[in-house]
Amino acid sequence: MLIRTLNRTLHVLQVVQETESIAVYVCTDIMEQEQSLYLLNVFLQDTLYDTLIPLFLQQERNLHFSDYIESFSLEGVLYLLFRFEKGKQLFEAAEKASLEQRLEYGRMLTERMVLQDMEFAVQCAVLRPECLLLTEDGTVQFCYNLSGFSTDELPVFHDVEMAYLEILKKLFPTELEMKYSDELPVLCRALMDGGRYESYADLYAAYGMLYNELKEKQDHLVSKRYRFQLWEKIKKNFPKIRNVLLLLLGGAAAVFLLYQLFFSDTQTEESVPITQIGTLVIRENQPLQTETTTSEQLQSE
Repeated sequence: MLIRTLNRTLHVLQVVQETESIAVYVCTDIMEQEQSLYLLNVFLQDTLYDTLIPLFLQQERNLHFSDYIESFSLEGVLYLLFRFEKGKQLFEAAEKASLEQRLEYGRMLTERMVLQDMEFAVQCAVLRPECLLLTEDGTVQFCYNLSGFSTDELPVFHDVEMAYLEILKKLFPTELEMKYSDELPVLCRALMDGGRYESYADLYAAYGMLYNELKEKQDHLVSKRYRFQLWEKIKKNFPKIRNVLLLLLGGAAAVFLLYQLFFSDTQTEESVPITQIGTLVIRENQPLQTETTTSEQLQSE
């Protein structure tokens, strides 16, 4: 499929999404000698026009937003064109990545927020897990799929903070759970409360403190939760604990064997005296009751 504009002839390579209100395509410009990849958002309904057109006219004056190429309208359909690079979703890579790699992902993401300096509405729309890519050359890029864009109420900076907070939670779930860091919970709490940061640059500076702290600790992370501290001590001293337990078990086994060898044979079962046969009672050193009765009868006669 070809889409022609005044400046470009776009060849659609891949359909990313198609709904009644929006279509998102990966495409190239066949007029370019060295063809780059682009992401084209096609808004099929005019419900967003009143918000999007002024917003992106303003963005065209933002020279920092280099990922944005242009917007145009043809036959009542609004088109927004962005740069695009192939890659896999960031959090697929982050699941198996080391702490050092995940720290670097977060740094590149935050740096890109500063460099692109997007309007809050656009930044919120693409600061979502499905819109974050790790490209083939190992960089973090935004996928500008604006299907999540909403005009119910234009976002403010605190909305960006909340979206950024969710990204941090997905990047560092174990570190948050185990409380390995002082800076991470402080940063998350500040993002949750709002009012501490005012710009992307402020977020970048705050992330830089977290980055430095965890980078220094990555080889000897210690949890600040009591139960995890106890577990860490047990793991650290496990060789000593194991040796002590082996000695105790060995000593107990030796004592048991000695007892079996020297004491169990000397104890014999004591014979139990017979004290009664039927109805006759046998008393020690005394004649049977029947004999006593017979002699007494003879004397009386």
